[in-house]
Amino acid sequence: MTEIEVLPTDTSLTVLRLRNLQGAYIDVLNLGASLVSVVVPDRQKNYKNVILRYDKITDYLSDACYLGSTIGRVANRVSNASFKMDDCIIYLEKNDGLHSNHGGFSGLNRRVFDYCIRENEAVFYIESLDGEGGYPGNLKLEISYSLSDKNEVVICFRAKTDKKTPLNLTNHAYFNLSGEADVLAHKLKIESDKFLEMKIDFTPTGRILCMNENPGYCFKGKKTIGEMMRMKNEHIKGYNTYFIAKNTRRQLRKIATLSSPVSGICMNLLTTMPGCMFYTGDYVSKPFSSFSGLCLEAQHYPDAPNHHNFPNVILQPSEVYEEKIVYAFAN
Repeated sequence: MTEIEVLPTDTSLTVLRLRNLQGAYIDVLNLGASLVSVVVPDRQKNYKNVILRYDKITDYLSDACYLGSTIGRVANRVSNASFKMDDCIIYLEKNDGLHSNHGGFSGLNRRVFDYCIRENEAVFYIESLDGEGGYPGNLKLEISYSLSDKNEVVICFRAKTDKKTPLNLTNHAYFNLSGEADVLAHKLKIESDKFLEMKIDFTPTGRILCMNENPGYCFKGKKTIGEMMRMKNEHIKGYNTYFIAKNTRRQLRKIATLSSPVSGICMNLLTTMPGCMFYTGDYVSKPFSSFSGLCLEAQHYPDAPNHHNFPNVILQPSEVYEEKIVYAFAN
């Protein structure tokens, strides 16, 4: 049985805390329906927060790192801030040079969600209006958070639109399972054989590459992330790379495992989505530093509306968008 309480804050924003019978808990902020704390036990049974967070809730109002936020309408970059649909070119907000990133200036991370408590879930909901960020359609979105007694953080997305529109949602939590200054000693295993080739501006070229032919991208969980970086031999030190799940069946399955030899904490990432973006936090801003946390953003292929060889991300008015992300912790 999960206990849910509303925490006092010094702002008009609201934080909901979900605590399980084991004493683990998560905090979720209604700004961006953002995950702001994940507190779980390490191997010594000491409880520790394993995601990056600001000291003050008010700091989230000026956040530029998407810390723990819901990302959308379309996660990651849409190249040239435009795409073609039904012989029409749709223009989006440019907030990343020539591109639109994470929904533009009107992204869901900047929106204050309504919320309710439903049994063992905290539910956040909002309507994104036709034209926000340039995207067509009035989109009704619901995001639920729950925490099992097995220390599984479960995020469910559900959405409907009245016009066809691209939709690709994710969560942007930065994980640090050790509490150390960086995550370079973490180990990562990705259940994948292939990844997308990226340009220097982090938009996909459209080419799909094999992990086994690129040792610096072959995450089998044996080497540390720091060791893998040194094997890349590229101008860009870290990763901002989309990995395609080996299991292509659209059901909940494990696609990555992150672990810290220091704390003994292990996190399995399960999702219904076709892959995940691995980002090493190279460009986070103060008070954080490069590589102080990493993201495993379960999502659909980035920039899919501009690549006909990528799976479709267009949501039709007759359809319901339903996806799930699970962060399962153990020690």
